[in-house]
Amino acid sequence: MIESMRIKGFRGFEDLHVTGIKPVTLFGGSNNAGKSSVLEAVLLHGIVTSENYFLWLANMRNGSNNVVMKPQYVWAPMFYRFAQTQELMITCPLAYRQKTELRLAEKNGTPVVGYKEEGKVYL
Repeated sequence: MIESMRIKGFRGFEDLHVTGIKPVTLFGGSNNAGKSSVLEAVLLHGIVTSENYFLWLANMRNGSNNVVMKPQYVWAPMFYRFAQTQELMITCPLAYRQKTELRLAEKNGTPVVGYKEEGKVYL
């Protein structure tokens, strides 16, 4: 179970710390406050091994079958202020294992995904 998380450089969050997450947690706020982005960060952290996640997320945001298959439409919206030069990081200390960390970045125009769990690094 996720008890807390840090979202850095993701969508509208420059650096957000969410604590006190319980089995049932409600997020409230006005339109465009970032409620959906917090849930997307949880999903991204949990299913990063699926390369189709980015396309699925773009479809969810833009309506099914309305996604232009270009990095600026699929990849760039993930980053705070669309700044792909900045690293995106989602960290979750989990109750049943050590902290896990997801990092997304762009190197030489190519998306790079890194995942670290219990000191092991997966690329």
